[in-house]
Amino acid sequence: MAVTDNQPFTRYKVGGAVRDALLGYPSNETDWVVVGATPEQMVAAGLQPVGRDFPVFIDPTSGDEYALARTERKSGHGYHGFNFYAAADVTLEQDLWRRDLTINAIAEAADGELIDPTGGRADLEQKVLRHVSPAFSEDPLRVLRVARFAARYHHLGFRVATATLSLMSAISASGELAHLSAERIWRETERALGERDGAVYLRLLGDCGALAALFPEWPDQAALIAAASAADSAGLSSDEKFAVIASSGQGGDSAAVEQLCRRLRTPSALRQLAVALYRFGAALRAPRSYTAGLLLAALQGCGGLKSAVRLQQLLRCLAALPAAPSERDSQWLSALQAELATISIADIVAGGASGHEIGEALQRRQLELIEAAQAG
Repeated sequence: MAVTDNQPFTRYKVGGAVRDALLGYPSNETDWVVVGATPEQMVAAGLQPVGRDFPVFIDPTSGDEYALARTERKSGHGYHGFNFYAAADVTLEQDLWRRDLTINAIAEAADGELIDPTGGRADLEQKVLRHVSPAFSEDPLRVLRVARFAARYHHLGFRVATATLSLMSAISASGELAHLSAERIWRETERALGERDGAVYLRLLGDCGALAALFPEWPDQAALIAAASAADSAGLSSDEKFAVIASSGQGGDSAAVEQLCRRLRTPSALRQLAVALYRFGAALRAPRSYTAGLLLAALQGCGGLKSAVRLQQLLRCLAALPAAPSERDSQWLSALQAELATISIADIVAGGASGHEIGEALQRRQLELIEAAQAG
């Protein structure tokens, strides 16, 4: 059994599903707030509890998320520095007033009626991202969330209200951003870069003074934002965009890129992509100007020797960066990788090689093939 409209409590659709439906914008999330229920009633309705800080439940059938209506009071630093009160006497309006933006504080009843105590519909029509109340300043994560929504809806003409940007600047100056976990920072950043205008996220963080606090490894903010804009224009994936900006926004070396990825706890595959782009980008930009040995070492080091997919990913990233490789060189390198992949260890063994001779023979054939391609 799961939640239906025949339960002894009332559910309302809230958040992104309501907001995007009003915008006519695609959405893949459906969240609900439940009024007049206890955790025991939610479990009895067949929902699975998942929240530790406040009662949140998942419908195992639909995957929808249900949260009990709640209020909150600041009690410490960061995203988790709140005391929550979730009980059957909390009203829907109280729950909506504690949300971040007015456009996220609209609820829809089962009959389609919209409950909008904060003026979210008007802000949707005026394309404004506006905070609900002064309590916005109590949660530093909201700085990143507003920047992400700015990126998401930039192409629709949305802007951040002046008063909201002022609050974001005040949060940045307060030092509260230092209390955000790496996981939260990365989650918001990854989602923002997945939008078509991911550079807007970084630009807005820079405008409110948050960029330097969140990403001290990127001192050159202008280069960072320019690279992000180029990555947006190239239609890169969020992983590829991050690799591009990680290689552009700081002035250190590949160790600095790796340190950034480890601090943010990015997936290992993304860390490897970003580091490979920084370390081996120069060789992949001008492959025919390198000796066969150095080019082979670069292809091995970046993972492109074994994986055509990885090589193409790196070439897409490089195309969005300054001094991009020519299309001719990229095609030449792709064709070379395909030829190198045809070298068979089985043939080498069949020719009588064994032990360390196999590796030596393999490298010799690889170098001969690269030299022939460079001479052609």
